Amino acid sequence: MKKEILNTIIIGLGNIGKIHYENITLNENLNVVALIDTDNSVLENKNIPFFQSISECHIIFPDIDLYIVATPNGYHYKQTKEILELSKNVLVEKPITFHKFQIEELITIAKNNNVRLFTSLQLRFSHIINHVKNLIDNDYLGEIFLINIECFWNRNDRYYKKNSWRGTKLLDGGILFTQFSHFIDIIHYLLGKIELLSNLTSNYTLQNVIEFPNSGILQFKSGKTLGSMCYTISTYDKNFESSITIIA
Repeated sequence: MKKEILNTIIIGLGNIGKIHYENITLNENLNVVALIDTDNSVLENKNIPFFQSISECHIIFPDIDLYIVATPNGYHYKQTKEILELSKNVLVEKPITFHKFQIEELITIAKNNNVRLFTSLQLRFSHIINHVKNLIDNDYLGEIFLINIECFWNRNDRYYKKNSWRGTKLLDGGILFTQFSHFIDIIHYLLGKIELLSNLTSNYTLQNVIEFPNSGILQFKSGKTLGSMCYTISTYDKNFESSITIIA
């Protein structure tokens, strides 16, 4: 039996958008029918319809199965809302938005229009994370006392100067949204609902480059479980460590 082909449109053909495009072209069940961006130079000789707005594209391609939003973070909410209001499924690069009330609004729109809203937090599908999730869910570890996450990465001024939106509060949002949201998601995935107790932050190496802290320490709890997350993008030269320790 012939498999159904899902037609997709990618919005934003920067670093992440190109990865989506390349992977879709390798999948026989997916097809990119158009690209949306404000800069047509991103086409790079790709023989594919190009548009500068969602509305313009929707007129020509009204029957799309899935939109993929890969634009700078600060644009995600508005673009996702526009797509959901067209009753189309949408995959949004993380973060979907910076605000809880906005994600709740988008979920409501998706439910009302009977479409699906996805995001790219793929680490929760990794073998090791799902193995730990199985251990916790089946009570093999017993009571979880402590969980500690350490993320010591390098993002220097060259990284932020590659794109003007990086490092801005309005379009970037900060390193917990851009770099470390996968680990925030894993905490929720393993423990369920958590309560934030404190968040100490500082900017050690990028004071004149970015508009938000580059390091911090989170403290949280989930039921009786206590947790902490120490994170930074100021390690020298390259990423140093990403680790999760569970005491049970």
